[in-house]
Amino acid sequence: MIRTLIVDDEHLVRKGLIYSFPWQQFQMEIVGEADNGETALELLDKHHVDLLLTDLTMPVMSGFELMQRVRSAHPHVFIAVLTCHSDFDYIQEALRLGAIDYVLKTQLEKESVENVLGRISRRIEHDREMHSGKRHGMNASGQGEWGVLLCARNGASHSIEAMPWAHPARTTELGKGSWFVSFADGQGDADIRPLLKQLSREQWLVLLVAGVEAGKNLQLSDDKLREMKRRLFYEWHPEQLYVRMSAKELRADCCGAGYGITEDWIKAWNQLAWMADEAEWSRLAELTLEKRFAAEELIPFMLGSLEGWRHIEAYPELKHQLKQTEFSCWFDLRQWLAELRRIWLLVFHQSGCSREVFTSVLRSVLILREELAFGANQADIAGRVNISRGYFSGVFKDIMGKTFNEFVRDMRISIAQKLLKEHPGKPIYWIAEQTGFQDESYFSRVFRESTGRLPSDYR
Repeated sequence: MIRTLIVDDEHLVRKGLIYSFPWQQFQMEIVGEADNGETALELLDKHHVDLLLTDLTMPVMSGFELMQRVRSAHPHVFIAVLTCHSDFDYIQEALRLGAIDYVLKTQLEKESVENVLGRISRRIEHDREMHSGKRHGMNASGQGEWGVLLCARNGASHSIEAMPWAHPARTTELGKGSWFVSFADGQGDADIRPLLKQLSREQWLVLLVAGVEAGKNLQLSDDKLREMKRRLFYEWHPEQLYVRMSAKELRADCCGAGYGITEDWIKAWNQLAWMADEAEWSRLAELTLEKRFAAEELIPFMLGSLEGWRHIEAYPELKHQLKQTEFSCWFDLRQWLAELRRIWLLVFHQSGCSREVFTSVLRSVLILREELAFGANQADIAGRVNISRGYFSGVFKDIMGKTFNEFVRDMRISIAQKLLKEHPGKPIYWIAEQTGFQDESYFSRVFRESTGRLPSDYR
């Protein structure tokens, strides 16, 4: 049984957790409750506890201080956080202090209690398996075998050939920037940590899998590889040496839910309310972390939907930020999005318009890029974002630094320049059509006025 101690300063919350959660279903037993950190430490001194489930904001002693004290005095105790705080700094600090899970009270209605307890239980079981394997000296035929998935961070080109432990006989290249290394000599967690410390966390993401069969690294199925990469993408954090999972977890997760982006997420993303509203941003980030969409779908969708902003010349910092297109983990992608928000929030505060109007103008640029080849009617786009044509004309120029027609012309020419380079065999009339010009001669004249050269000369 996993002996569990609950710490929360709200009496009703503690009782609700104790009596409404299906603890027995996951081999968990409540052995105590406390309303503050000091009382929790006293109980830990008197009773054997396996799992500490704690809030963060409490009188007498905060959850963070409690975690520090427990790490020092009771290092065998697993810690999970159950709180209302969704701020990224809180999550980061909790993970740094060793929390194995971070659960938002506000998400318990959306994410089933069974999923939460199952996730925590599997993590504890996994860690116990690893330490048990080390204590009992499991050999290459037992559950003490390991596999390590290595992924180069943010598309960088790195080599593992210089690492003595990455022997060719047990190393399989899985694609650009990723390798799988098997350890078939009974090495345990404590043995592998020094090896993995050779890897820079600025350059590598590491997933450690326990219970890998010797010699099977070449036969990893597509589903298993995809699940390993998904786990690594969402759980990796620069404060961690590696992300861990067991082969048992891997088999279970491969039979789980799909990876495709859901309609509710797409709707929340496309509305752009998250760009200027902190609560909406937190909700979108939480939903992404909860759903864990496949990175190979999520990243191209995000970058593709924001393509129109690459043509905004008024804000060089924004243009520079949008140049990054490689993301190996949710931590890096979220940091990138947060920086994008910071840039736009500065513009928003200087604009003097409402959040709704500001995000509507940002949306108009994205709509414009998507439908550029079909023409760009200012009245139509203003209606699409629910702003009157007259007001839209003025506020668009205030935020984008150009009139709508000037912006459309410059976007068309910019895209035409790119297409001319990327498609040298395509005729000029095709380039004109792709950028919303119905007449090749008119396109050539506008292109020359903007660049000083005809399209054929530019190519």
